[in-house]
Amino acid sequence: MNKLKTGNILFALTLAGIALFWFWHQQNTTTILPNNTLPTEITPKQAPTDNDATQANAMPDDTPKGELPPPEVAATFKKMYRQVPQGSLFWTKQTYGWDVAFEIDHNIMEVEFNNAGTWLEIEEESVNEIRIPQKIKDRLASQYPDATIKELEIETTSKGLFYEIELIHNGKEKEVYFDDQASPARNEYED
Repeated sequence: MNKLKTGNILFALTLAGIALFWFWHQQNTTTILPNNTLPTEITPKQAPTDNDATQANAMPDDTPKGELPPPEVAATFKKMYRQVPQGSLFWTKQTYGWDVAFEIDHNIMEVEFNNAGTWLEIEEESVNEIRIPQKIKDRLASQYPDATIKELEIETTSKGLFYEIELIHNGKEKEVYFDDQASPARNEYED
């Protein structure tokens, strides 16, 4: 009886191994084109080097959208966000310098730079209200008791953490801006 169970187990493991090999083989083999031909040229993408911020922009299927920033701006961004594919970036020229929008971890992000490539601000858009500090929630409730939050951005600057909140209050849109202590603040890089 034990030999029979052992034989069945070995047979099942052999079948599982064959199935795994077949699946791996299907995923890792070259597809033959019509007339049994192979593509004439296969050139793998090479990762851009740290010293060449423009090389990433030259890749045909990994090209940023919008206007292309100066190399010093692109290089600073790349140092901050190495994991973000260049093809997912959307660059825009602003009065203060440059803005780049992209998505990371299901959040829409914007990073702003001056023309020399100095980082100015990071905006995390469409974040959950739960991330608003209680002090700011209390201030909103006292100043705008019937308002609803339409949009929220958490902004990180060299001066600290700020909250830009777009409200619907008495049927009108209103934007408020607070520091992390719930004090009203001025948004220096509003676009």
